[in-house]
Amino acid sequence: MKSQSETQQAGIIDKEMFVDISNVALIDPNNNEPAKVGISELKDKSKVRINKKTGEVIV
Repeated sequence: MKSQSETQQAGIIDKEMFVDISNVALIDPNNNEPAKVGISELKDKSKVRINKKTGEVIV
């Protein structure tokens, strides 16, 4: 990056920004890895989140 003036130094500028939802993943507490999440219905008609790869319920 080129310096814009004599007083400002060139370099990397840290700037806080929002994180897009597509860059966020749920971490499965069972194996501490990112998981694709699906919705499944139990026998008592309640809905729970499941890990699509393993099929386990995410608490």
